[in-house]
Amino acid sequence: RPVPNDKSGLVEPIHLLEEALHFDPDYADALALLSQAHTSLYQRLEHSEDRAKALQAADRALAIDPHSPEARLARGLYALYVSLDPNQALTDLEAVVQLRPNSAMAHHALGLGLRRRGRFPEALPHFVRAWDLDPLNLAYHWEPLSTLLGLRRFPEAIEQTKLWSKRFP
Repeated sequence: RPVPNDKSGLVEPIHLLEEALHFDPDYADALALLSQAHTSLYQRLEHSEDRAKALQAADRALAIDPHSPEARLARGLYALYVSLDPNQALTDLEAVVQLRPNSAMAHHALGLGLRRRGRFPEALPHFVRAWDLDPLNLAYHWEPLSTLLGLRRFPEAIEQTKLWSKRFP
């Protein structure tokens, strides 16, 4: 059900995740998703309570299941977007890509982390993979092109725009 004035689209999912955790407080996947939702809200609004809730949920998910790819993804996203700790982000996101090679979100986030470290050539295949895994998701369409432009690989960038035009005529 839509929540009025919820531009992020995260109010209801957070409510549902909290409800699930009411029934099972040790549901690590729900905690990981809750952390991701609060990380996303913090990115948009920069409210300190979202920062704290994101970290708390990620830490709790990892305490319950230290090997959970979803919990590692949550901590990696938190490190990438909130604490701005690229080393932690890369450590977690590389592990998630190894465990979940078909996760578009993990590839995209790893690409962002690599690119923020100036590792554009290493980032590019992750951006391309994310977009190939989820070709109609507009969240992933810009990164391959912008990375190619940053690398000054203009002929490939032109081909990338042709692919974009085919996917989004």
